[in-house]
Amino acid sequence: MSYLPDEPVLVITAGEARMLWQAARLDALRVKHRSGNTALYDVLVKFYRVGLLEIAERGTQTRQSAASEERERWTTQQVARAAGIAERTVRLDCKEGTLPATQHRSGGPWAIDADAATTYIRRRKKH
Repeated sequence: MSYLPDEPVLVITAGEARMLWQAARLDALRVKHRSGNTALYDVLVKFYRVGLLEIAERGTQTRQSAASEERERWTTQQVARAAGIAERTVRLDCKEGTLPATQHRSGGPWAIDADAATTYIRRRKKH
């Protein structure tokens, strides 16, 4: 017995899901609908998970590449390397709000927008 949906089905790769997630800045939309449109929130969570799986499967090496490369989101490790400071300092600044960042779940990794990361790095290198 096979399941055939009543509506058309769209199949995209994990890489395409991640690319759409970043290009459309869907994380902000996901957060916005966390307690609102649950159907939309569920779809956005699926995109998020697929993107994470794709990154995990190919390893974190490419995500942790040189801090000078172009990216939309930075990790605390990338910011710390670029600023020449400890990653713990970056995480604390994210937690305190000194460095604007989002955390997908409590205790999870921080995601830092490129503009906030470059401003923070410039400011820290002046010290």
